[in-house]
Amino acid sequence: MNKACFFFKLSDITRDLPRNYKRYPDVTRIKNVVYDDRYGKYTTADLLFVEGKEKYPVVVNVHGGGFVKGGKKYRRAICSEYAREGYFVYNIDYRLAPQYALPAGILDVTTALNYLPELVKKYPLDLDTVVLTGDSAGAFYALSGVLAGTSEEFRALGVPEPKVKATAFMGFCGAYRLGDLLAKKAPLNMTVDIADAVFGVKTHGDAAFMEKLPNNVFTDLVRFVDKGFPESFLMYSKSDAFCDGQGEILSDKLREIGTPVEEFVAEGKKDSHCFHLFPWHKTTPLVMARAKEFLHDLSTGEK
Repeated sequence: MNKACFFFKLSDITRDLPRNYKRYPDVTRIKNVVYDDRYGKYTTADLLFVEGKEKYPVVVNVHGGGFVKGGKKYRRAICSEYAREGYFVYNIDYRLAPQYALPAGILDVTTALNYLPELVKKYPLDLDTVVLTGDSAGAFYALSGVLAGTSEEFRALGVPEPKVKATAFMGFCGAYRLGDLLAKKAPLNMTVDIADAVFGVKTHGDAAFMEKLPNNVFTDLVRFVDKGFPESFLMYSKSDAFCDGQGEILSDKLREIGTPVEEFVAEGKKDSHCFHLFPWHKTTPLVMARAKEFLHDLSTGEK
């Protein structure tokens, strides 16, 4: 196990309870629904919703974990919060590096979107409102799922067009331009380990080398963002030691092309990477209030 795998696994274990200690007895959670039977546990999803609605808008949640670890079970609290807003939450797992290099996770998100029509046969879903969201590496994969539906140039890389397309995007402390992110220095050469895992080769943290890799075209998702990209909500932190600067890059691009984008910029010294997953953090209620307002406006058409 490389250092990145060890670090993110340790993070999953030690942060699970602080992130997910709240209980949601009103939220129904159906575990491990298979959306692709080719890859076992990697391509399953949990479904979360509050029973009783005639029609549910949809949130598709993609977990973070440094591209190498993490899992849907570690996002059960935030997904329950979305469910309480009246959404049907489709909380997915996907194939992880280093066992599966790019573009495996990208393809899994598209496959997961293509399974939504199957879920409609059992649940009253409104596929005219589908929000793709994720944190950190999950935001990267969620963004790729949006691009699969909006960018012909992106699909030309071998990504199929999904049957169901996202109508909105929410990114939290997201990684959007991997070339910049994985080439920068980090403690214990963590980003080098992540780059090696994601690309499936020894990159030595060399940005020029990464640009020569066959799958390097997936490292900068922002380049594929163009007109037709749906309205978005972005949260990023000035104290994010991992994805600092990434939110600003995507935000600038969205404004450049005229896509409506709402931002929450966390500026506290303790607003570290993905702090919003901790319900007790003092800035978390502010972030979640804005995110829930965004979701409410989408589902009611009040924007």
